[in-house]
Amino acid sequence: MVETNQKGPQENGRAILENLKSLRFHEGDETEFWEILLSDVSVLCKSPAVFFMTKRSNDWRVRQEFYSNEAMTSDKESFFAAALNLVERACQNGFAYERLDMALPRISLPVALVIKIDAGNTHDDEAALLLVADRENARQFNDVVVRAQLISDIPLHYYIRKQQSNVEGSDAANPLLVNALEVAGRIMDKEKFLLSCMTLVNEIASRFNCSQVSMGWKKGSYIRMVAISNLEDFKEHSEEVHTLEGLFEEAYEQNETVACPEIDNHFIVDRTHQNYLRKLSLHQVVTIPVFLNGTIVAVVTCEKQDSSLTATEIDTIKLILNQIVPWMNVLYFNDRWVGSRVVLRCRETLDSLLGVEHSLLKAMAIVISMVFLYSIIGVWDYKVEGSAVLKTDAVRYISAPYDGLISDVKVHEGDRVAKGNLLLKLDTQELVLKETQESAKKVSYAREVEKHRANETFADMQIAQSKFNEAQAGLDKVRYYIEQAGIKAPFDGIVVEGDKRKLLGSPVSKGDILLKIAKVDAMYASVKVSERDIDQITQGAKGHLILLSKPNDTFDITFDKLIPMAEVDQREGNVFVIKTIIDDEPQSWWRPGMSGIAKFNAGERKIIWILTHRFTEFIRMYFWW
Repeated sequence: MVETNQKGPQENGRAILENLKSLRFHEGDETEFWEILLSDVSVLCKSPAVFFMTKRSNDWRVRQEFYSNEAMTSDKESFFAAALNLVERACQNGFAYERLDMALPRISLPVALVIKIDAGNTHDDEAALLLVADRENARQFNDVVVRAQLISDIPLHYYIRKQQSNVEGSDAANPLLVNALEVAGRIMDKEKFLLSCMTLVNEIASRFNCSQVSMGWKKGSYIRMVAISNLEDFKEHSEEVHTLEGLFEEAYEQNETVACPEIDNHFIVDRTHQNYLRKLSLHQVVTIPVFLNGTIVAVVTCEKQDSSLTATEIDTIKLILNQIVPWMNVLYFNDRWVGSRVVLRCRETLDSLLGVEHSLLKAMAIVISMVFLYSIIGVWDYKVEGSAVLKTDAVRYISAPYDGLISDVKVHEGDRVAKGNLLLKLDTQELVLKETQESAKKVSYAREVEKHRANETFADMQIAQSKFNEAQAGLDKVRYYIEQAGIKAPFDGIVVEGDKRKLLGSPVSKGDILLKIAKVDAMYASVKVSERDIDQITQGAKGHLILLSKPNDTFDITFDKLIPMAEVDQREGNVFVIKTIIDDEPQSWWRPGMSGIAKFNAGERKIIWILTHRFTEFIRMYFWW
């Protein structure tokens, strides 16, 4: 009994493997193939439900499903919703799984497992299998994933073998291919657009047994009727033509072939086709859009009265249309009058420029074009730049009034002083002694004068009087020096030169420069402008000054005087010096010698000239001869 139970699963497994192996060479139709495959996958992977899903036009749908446990049918919607979150990841990685929030019999930890497969058919973009697996045992779960991936190529082998057998066993493809080549050859012989359209619809109607074939061509934003089989002329505004154009628009707006009744299960809007089918009691209506360079340029509608076009016949018609549409587009363009050709070509060019393709490159091209156009027609204020230095002509040099020693210095370099402020003092001890000596001499000579006057010795009196006057002059000189010992500021200004440490206690001679004082309110900016720009500005031009000490502050200046002789600057070559008036109020932090940048307004210039005049001037000088 035990041996039977052990042997049963082994034989079961061999049978499943044999079934899967034989499916690669299955001769039945697709429905039967998928029924067998899904049931075998359910047993092999121990999944109570297996779904076959396909993707078409970014829309996933269930093509076929299998249940080994009918209880799973109640959770179908939630099961499929979980799969939609996994299919994209599965298509990238080969498989994907996610835990299911539901209770299932004999499964402790249910997960939705999606396996990517290659279905092999050209109607679907991608395909996948959806299973239910138990992830409680990691080893068994990995085994299920491996099994599912091993059988993922079975559909590909089935469809490849089926296509090969169709080609080898059927003679229907050859006549269809011959029809396509013959129709294309006949259209290529035509040199008029409308004649080629009439030939096309008549050939398709006769070769594919259609009761009527209609063709519309894109004119502007709409598809307009251009030809109806076996009908040389028609009224453009008739009800029948408007109805057919409605069929054209339904296929044009969806960018897909519309067949009524449907050939496959692909969802598409076909209400207009259904109404047309019922109204004329037709058996089938198929509308095929014709593409040129990815854009629909024409639409063809085929009507069948007693039978239907097969998928192969529809593909053959598409092949015919794709082969001849470039030639017909050339004929359509050549048959228009010259003005219409120009308009059409401009419209195509605009469509290409304004389309969504290469939008980044187009946006960049538009921006560059706008900038270039603005540079040609736009103007900017042109400014001439130069290096500036603060200077002042109101500078006083303080010199020693006599030979002596400096006893005290009241100021440092950079100190602001007011008129009359004491700057420094000279030692007066020797002068005081000399003053006493000269005073004594004066008194002595005064007495001699009085003595000689009393004795009436007038000659000696004159001599004594001269010595008295000499003593008086010496005394006045000494007192003058004493008075000059305290040197005071001649005006309000700033001490710009004079080191207290060097001056204090040092001997000086008469005329030695001790201090240098400058007036701040009399400062101006001396600007050096390159000789290549000096002709751009004139006297009285306004400008702006920025000093390196405070680059955030800007001061207004005015062109005052130009020194007419050039100087040589090591960096800029020949420069001209301009004296400017600073229009703003003097600042307390200004110091002579501060440097900065000055810019003068030279008037408005074309932007393109401002950006390129340096280069063009260089080229002119370089190639001058």
